[in-house]
Amino acid sequence: MENSKNFESSVNRFENMLKTNEIFFFDVQEFEKIIHYYIDSGETNLAKKALKLANNQHPFNTELALLKSELLIFEGNFDKALFILNSYEKIEPNNHEVFIQKATILSKKSKHKLAINYLQKSLNFSEDPYEIWTLLGMEYMKINDFNNAKRYFKLCINNDINDYQSFYNLLYCYDQLKEYENSVNLLNNILEQNPYNEIAWFELGKQYLKLNKNKEAIAALDFAIISEEKFVGAYIEKGKILEKMGKLSEAIENFEISLQFEDPSSFIYSKIGHCYQKLKNFEIAGKFYKKSITLDPSNLDAWNKIIDFYIDINRLKKAIFYLESFLKIDCDNLESWEKIGNLYLKVNFYSLAKSALEKAIKLGSLNRKTWTNYIDSLIFLKRWKAAYELAEEAKKHFPLDNSIDYRIAGCYLKMGKYFKAKNYFKIFNEKNNKAPNSIKKIFPEFSYVLKKK
Repeated sequence: MENSKNFESSVNRFENMLKTNEIFFFDVQEFEKIIHYYIDSGETNLAKKALKLANNQHPFNTELALLKSELLIFEGNFDKALFILNSYEKIEPNNHEVFIQKATILSKKSKHKLAINYLQKSLNFSEDPYEIWTLLGMEYMKINDFNNAKRYFKLCINNDINDYQSFYNLLYCYDQLKEYENSVNLLNNILEQNPYNEIAWFELGKQYLKLNKNKEAIAALDFAIISEEKFVGAYIEKGKILEKMGKLSEAIENFEISLQFEDPSSFIYSKIGHCYQKLKNFEIAGKFYKKSITLDPSNLDAWNKIIDFYIDINRLKKAIFYLESFLKIDCDNLESWEKIGNLYLKVNFYSLAKSALEKAIKLGSLNRKTWTNYIDSLIFLKRWKAAYELAEEAKKHFPLDNSIDYRIAGCYLKMGKYFKAKNYFKIFNEKNNKAPNSIKKIFPEFSYVLKKK
């Protein structure tokens, strides 16, 4: 506590000095703390001012050179920083901080293996290896060497059981290695020392879920809630597991409890709506889906949920209404233009379907159904030539799709080009291809022509 007060006093004195233009004296350790404070805060101008004053007051202190190189690294001026570090290394070849800063520069240049080499060197000269273990773990993670990374994060946690950053990094390594049992053992060891650690219980529940142990996962999450009654994440995770198990009413209860302890959530409203949809309580489901998009109109997943909901219950015009609303927010969403174009076609809004599907193709759609539905919208509008030209273009993208050939043949018939249509029918008969029922609905005359052939 005393050190903290002294530190705050040093920063306050320095800032008062800047305001009053007076010159106060600081020892090197005070300057070091002040400069690090401003570097960590991103206030490089103040860090530079402090460094300049430090050099004026302590012109022969070599430690300040390391502060200058650190500031240069922060600003991305690696060449100047390296020059200072190389010069300093000649004076103090065993200074672990030099190796750490060189490793930082190499890491920022994505030379992670070289950075690891320098960090390993720094271990030989450091009395407190804790920071270096953390950095080594991070470097190994960056090259996806999770086995070595986990070794160093374990050392960090053994040194400080409350090092949550290393704790999460170690869990991440175990996840990447699919060593879920090791994650469980780690978490149980932490819980032996602190049985009311709600974070550890929460993470334990997630690990059990990965092992398909739903009951154990729920039990762990219940302990997380016992440890911290307002642990919103635990209620949400428990709700998701209960939904997966088909216990929908219990899932809804947990989702609703989570809403008591934090501001309303678009995600949670959507989850509740999905549960009610599964319970076939469509009226309430629709209300929660609507709440979800009203609360956060930028939530793409919520829009997809409400649109798909109305499609699933065959209320297509309602789905179209929400698609039209969403496209006012995101007018270049390819998937939504495809979806609304297909729905327009289903409800016989052919002009709207044509415009929507044309937009989807301009946005780069290579979805076969989008192209064939666009052709069909033109056919239903009796724009035979445009439909034929589009079908020829579609054939370039989908050369093996016979349904496009049928559409081309149908357009030839409608345009009175019987000889060209006849060639297609001849090929169909030779390959014993039968027109799909969907094609016969578009061109009823196919039944007669093919039968005659």
